[in-house]
Amino acid sequence: MKKEKLIAAAKEMNELLGLSPKIKTDAKAKEKDLIKKLLEAADELVEEDKEDVSEETAATLKEIGATLAWEAEEAEEAEEAEDDEDDEDDEDEDEEDSEEEEEEEEEEPAPDKKKATKEKATKAKAEKAEKAEKADKPKGKKPEKASGKSGKGVIQVIADTISAATKKKPVTKADILAVLVKEFPDRAEASMKNTINVQVPARMSKEKFAIAKTADGKGFYKA
Repeated sequence: MKKEKLIAAAKEMNELLGLSPKIKTDAKAKEKDLIKKLLEAADELVEEDKEDVSEETAATLKEIGATLAWEAEEAEEAEEAEDDEDDEDDEDEDEEDSEEEEEEEEEEPAPDKKKATKEKATKAKAEKAEKAEKADKPKGKKPEKASGKSGKGVIQVIADTISAATKKKPVTKADILAVLVKEFPDRAEASMKNTINVQVPARMSKEKFAIAKTADGKGFYKA
């Protein structure tokens, strides 16, 4: 892949997500570093970002192996639709089996064929029961995002931490990370740090509430 495409995608992600620190897009930027940072940024995209991401950037992200949130959602819906079609097919087959059984019961078999007919009917009933049991099993679903000790998600904990801060007692990104580490001990610290950089202050100011910064730009509180 041409480095120019990676740089163009990185610039767009910097602006869209408000990444801090930003992905380096100068001439010295290495291709492997660009790919790594773009993959990390792609993980922060949500379905609502679909309209804001250009086709060129989406194509670049997919080419380097990123899974876009909206495509994962569409794939899941398609899979569920396919499962529904399979269930309908099973129901049709069950109805056909039932009709065949009724026809067999109506026909009076010859004495030497009674045993074979009975075995066939028994086998058909067993297959029908097996299909019914399979249809009753719950469909597989993607695991929900894990909640913290308080039952809240990462984004909500970040929002609550900033909401509790004041102009006199602001919180830094390090303070927020400390709260997340305590709340989500099983999560990777580096991943949560990246989430904070994406959310604070750009995206959270856009999607939840206005965030004010201290003069040095390191402290945050709800405006």
